[in-house]
Amino acid sequence: MQHNELRTIPGMQHYFADADGSLWSDRGGLLRKLSLSKAKDGHLIVNANGCRTAASLVCAAFHGVRPDGCFAGHKNGVPTDNRAENLEWQPRSVIHTRDRSHVVPDHLKPIPNHPGYYADAAGDIWSARQTVVKRLKSRIGPHGYRNLTLSLGNKLTQHSVHALVCSAFHGVKPDGMCCRHLNGDPLDNRAENLTWGTTTDNAADRRKHGNEYHGEKHHNARFNLDAVRVMRNLYDVQKWSACRIAKCFDVQLSVIHSILKRKSWKHIDDSFPEMEKLA
Repeated sequence: MQHNELRTIPGMQHYFADADGSLWSDRGGLLRKLSLSKAKDGHLIVNANGCRTAASLVCAAFHGVRPDGCFAGHKNGVPTDNRAENLEWQPRSVIHTRDRSHVVPDHLKPIPNHPGYYADAAGDIWSARQTVVKRLKSRIGPHGYRNLTLSLGNKLTQHSVHALVCSAFHGVKPDGMCCRHLNGDPLDNRAENLTWGTTTDNAADRRKHGNEYHGEKHHNARFNLDAVRVMRNLYDVQKWSACRIAKCFDVQLSVIHSILKRKSWKHIDDSFPEMEKLA
């Protein structure tokens, strides 16, 4: 076969690519142009020893075998433009920012270290990893913050919405810092309501807005206020030993010591209605 524009696709006998992005095959002894179809993500695919993207075949023919961790990227961001000069092997992260950037609205800010994901000033997270930019759904977690799942490096990971928005609008989180909600509302993830601060700043915010989770309000609390008062009454008034109280409440002795010595639950009033002395 003689054709100046066609190049053999590495590892695929009888299949060829043209510089204009078309694909050919001489299987059966007759050179013919292969038909392409459009996938949901906007890329062209072809049935050639299995379903493959046309871009990857053309790129392999003109730019060599695909390096590990790379995919065929379109320099101009158009997924149907498979001309050899418009293709190059790119890392996955680069593809998401180059190939999809032409469809991302200007009001969306890219989230650092999360290619293909964006945040808006209202506190929503968006994905541009497909041809359509879409807002992602979040859910309220056990601690009262909105969380969602992102796909990074073929792995699904959980993230807090407020941390993603803050990094998009205020830069990557500095070491030792956490995200603060300035008005005290953990569900208000507007960019103007978020900032990076120390854990001390965050604790001061919770106290200021009455959101400090201590005692029975804490998500890890094992007792309520009345139970703690009973423990202290047994120890201070009834003269029970700490070991006996620990066995009675089926907890470790160190937990009881912390309660009795006011190292934990120190915010409560120990007053309790007079109790009959226990034997």
